[in-house]
Amino acid sequence: MKQSSAMVLLCCCFLPSAFLLLQKLPRGMPRFLFVFLPSLPLLAWLPFTIPIHSLRSFLAFCFLWLCPTKLLLLCWDVSIDHTTPPFTDSFSYFIFYIIAPLRIKGPALMKRSYKPPSFLLFLLNLFILLSVLNCCMYFRDKISVWFLYALFCVEVYVGLETYMIGLSFIAYYMLGVDTYPAHNSPFMASSLSDFWGKRWNPMVSTLLRASVHDPILLSLSRLLSTKKDSNGVGASRKIKN
Repeated sequence: MKQSSAMVLLCCCFLPSAFLLLQKLPRGMPRFLFVFLPSLPLLAWLPFTIPIHSLRSFLAFCFLWLCPTKLLLLCWDVSIDHTTPPFTDSFSYFIFYIIAPLRIKGPALMKRSYKPPSFLLFLLNLFILLSVLNCCMYFRDKISVWFLYALFCVEVYVGLETYMIGLSFIAYYMLGVDTYPAHNSPFMASSLSDFWGKRWNPMVSTLLRASVHDPILLSLSRLLSTKKDSNGVGASRKIKN
């Protein structure tokens, strides 16, 4: 009952109202005050209504960091995709953009040149995921701790892969858009920075660049340009450095 009420509240109240307000309100502080701030309590409460620990951790990533960050960027018409801001399109496009941890390339105009993930791969990942969950649930007292940790790692990777492939199917066949791959061969990483920054989930680094790096860089450049106007040539050298 608690889970169903949370999902009904999210789908029937928050998402349609956010979609309409983003269209009607001017960008900047009006959207921040009437769209972003009211959404935080609901998004923070939703993941803790899920009893399954693996699903709860993934939803916590989506609803505690991914969705608020995307909404915050949309308050200033900033999108991490190579398309127009999603609230200018259909409501289904907006839902997918806000919730899904995938980047959208654009409309699938030439479907022959784009091949969605294989359905057999999706079924194989789903079979592996269900087998690992079954082992962790019924045989965790009969296997070693290290083997159990290895199964948890497989559960995380295969679970994310299955979820991403399913979202790619939805984006391609129901919304008519292409998506970037969720992973970039993470097992081929040469270092931890290469694994986390470029291969495990490239969308995270893209979102961090748009929400943290670019605003800080813009603020510092404006601050230095102000010093340049007040101090002259000396400040311009600092900007170059």
